[in-house]
Amino acid sequence: MNVCLVYNLTSGKEDFWINAFQNAGIDYKVVQLDKNDWMEQILSEPFDFVIALPNGTILDQKQLFDERVYVINKVLGMPIYPSLNELLVYENKRWLSYWLKSKGIPHPRTDVFYDYDEARNFLDNTEYPVVAKSNIGAAGSGVHILKTKRKALNILNKTFKGNGFPKRRGPNFKKKGVYKRIFSKITDLEYVKKKFKHYKSIQNDLQQNQILFQEYIPHDFELKNVRIGESFFCHKKLVVNDKASGTGKKDFKKPTNNLLNFIKGVSDKLEFSSASFDVFELESGDYLVNEVQTYFGQPLDYLMKINGVPGRYIYENEEWVFEEGNFNTNNSNDLRLKHAIHLYETGQLD
Repeated sequence: MNVCLVYNLTSGKEDFWINAFQNAGIDYKVVQLDKNDWMEQILSEPFDFVIALPNGTILDQKQLFDERVYVINKVLGMPIYPSLNELLVYENKRWLSYWLKSKGIPHPRTDVFYDYDEARNFLDNTEYPVVAKSNIGAAGSGVHILKTKRKALNILNKTFKGNGFPKRRGPNFKKKGVYKRIFSKITDLEYVKKKFKHYKSIQNDLQQNQILFQEYIPHDFELKNVRIGESFFCHKKLVVNDKASGTGKKDFKKPTNNLLNFIKGVSDKLEFSSASFDVFELESGDYLVNEVQTYFGQPLDYLMKINGVPGRYIYENEEWVFEEGNFNTNNSNDLRLKHAIHLYETGQLD
């Protein structure tokens, strides 16, 4: 078996995929999609399928990646993992809002505006708090909980008439372990150079003339739910300073069957089999999908613990069964690769 890994910006996450290929003993080639000869590299040898690793922090790089994986999959006809739709909604909050609405997936009301006057009229008549989000931005970057109309108008004016939507443009210093990681790499000049170049690109990446407002859902936590193939993982992301994403605060408890059934139903309906689903739980017991990401932050070597034991849930004979084990090695890419190979061998990888 011969596979091709495509990515556009060096992040270190490509190393996890390379480790997974080597662990599985399969041949592979790595192609950077931001290089001019990307297509020649893709066509240089026959590949069984392509593994895609996007970067969702810079708008032009996101567009570059989406355009080129579309050509790889739909024009060249090469099977791709994760699926094209899973890749397109990755770090694209506009696209995700359209996708959830069109599929009838319960989610917080989301309004996307490209017209200043229309957005201003919305703010004149909405209830507060309201959440403003940038289209691109991970780990809580570009998310503002606006408790007053004055603050909402301030962000609206910055976005349409100023220097763009305000968001974090450097490391997330609130995240656990960030200083340790920085100091561990401080002598790696090539790494530091790439990071400075990356953050400079983020500085120059201005979101203007468009804005997204989302209904505010009061919450003390978000439910993080991951599906990779037939493996399901759940835990709580705890809120710090009104945000759950990017805090690194987690709570591992046994999920309810209702939650597991909801995630299975949503992922089946979306036809997403390799993704993370961030979910709000309402007082009524109902659930709302807040975010969907085919790649996600994973600071630990496990995504679920029940009574201190790592494992996963599988749906077997119409029942949820917990299996003990470490299924999330290599940033979960060992499991992703097994899933991709299964889809390919059973003719399900498009």
